[in-house]
Amino acid sequence: MWLLIKKKFRKLLKYIFETTLPEYVKVKISYLRDPLPKNRLRASISIRVENYFQACKKEIEKKNENSKHQYLHEAFKKHLVRSNLIDDNWWSDFIKLIDLPDGVEFEEINKSLIDRIEDNNFNSLEHFEILDIYSLCIRLSLFDLGFNLRQKSLSIALNYSSLSKNDQSWRLKTKLSALLEMGNFNEFDKLIPFFESSKNKEIYFLKYLREVLGNSKTSEFKNSIIIKDSEQDLNFSKFIENKKIVIVSPSPVNIKDGIKIDNADVVVRTNYKPGETLIKGNRCDVNYVNLGKALDVEKNGYPDWSLDTKWLIVKGWNYIQIILNKLSSNGISIKNLNFRAIEKFDNALFNGNLLMLPHIIIDLLRCNPKEIYLYHFDSMLSHRRISDYFPRNTKDEKSTLIKGLVGHDPVINFIILKSFWMKGFIKGDHILEKVMKMEIEDYMKKLQKNYR
Repeated sequence: MWLLIKKKFRKLLKYIFETTLPEYVKVKISYLRDPLPKNRLRASISIRVENYFQACKKEIEKKNENSKHQYLHEAFKKHLVRSNLIDDNWWSDFIKLIDLPDGVEFEEINKSLIDRIEDNNFNSLEHFEILDIYSLCIRLSLFDLGFNLRQKSLSIALNYSSLSKNDQSWRLKTKLSALLEMGNFNEFDKLIPFFESSKNKEIYFLKYLREVLGNSKTSEFKNSIIIKDSEQDLNFSKFIENKKIVIVSPSPVNIKDGIKIDNADVVVRTNYKPGETLIKGNRCDVNYVNLGKALDVEKNGYPDWSLDTKWLIVKGWNYIQIILNKLSSNGISIKNLNFRAIEKFDNALFNGNLLMLPHIIIDLLRCNPKEIYLYHFDSMLSHRRISDYFPRNTKDEKSTLIKGLVGHDPVINFIILKSFWMKGFIKGDHILEKVMKMEIEDYMKKLQKNYR
């Protein structure tokens, strides 16, 4: 009885904390409990960056006034980023760069900002403070500058002590994630025994990602760690095992691959709607639904659901029942529909969250498919999507994707996807091959060219 009362009291306190306190108060309280506030780095990333973005707009409006970038610094300070430690001239050029069109002057200032990262007190910041500035660069489509800031953040993380105090275990976790991203598996293996967390899944995620990036064969990858599978997971594994899988991108193309796609053993799509015919095929055996689509289904239903779909898979269990209820209310039989939620490994990443495609590939690799082949994927270099892919209230596809990339981090997603490709876990058409042959720096510059 006492335990039940205690549990309800904690839930009440949590509700009051989340619903009544201003955001800056919540951040400061979290900081007292943990020097790396988890709510800062995860759920509220889009809110923080939008605050910085609006501050930048105010700075541009008053650019002729004699000021010290008070709007920008106030926005950063609210989220515990000490932007004022960075040289004011660096920020002046940063604001100027935002407002410039492509050209010689833009390239000169961009290069100057990159060259001055080492000399403008960035070393005084924690890695996560620089990552917030990096995320702002992504929101502004300054991918080249952002990449170099991210590299600085990575170097700071790699220099963190491996013997952090218990209340600073986030430093060791950050270093472990950075080592995974850099492919330094020997050092990772030496340090992982020192990482203790009350959240056992955090260790599990780190070890699992180490196997994803470190092994060369899918069988080694699958069997390297004991995974507790649900009944739905086991059934899905039987459905996928030893089959040729194709994953079809929502990017519009003119290549008529429909027949080849429909001839695969299993066809996987995201947010699928029927009627793609000769170019992208008609089959959809597995439909992975992302958060945006799930919210849209919750509001508007799923009237164009494909009756041939055998599996509905989402990122969180809370959306499965919503979608199933909406399908039923639309008069669609769900009697023979299988459904499950995937395990997310975002906590193991140095920064950001995985996009849907890497999540799908990790999910499929657990099932030992014979082959995974990708059609029409260009790793977000194109902002166009097939008709009605985005929720109905979305008008600007480019802006929607940019805002999405802020939280997902294009660098880590590219690194993981390229690792899959180089190890032979995935194959793809000439569109994928062209992107995977790029170096990460060139990829980020290409994103900048396409989105600015």
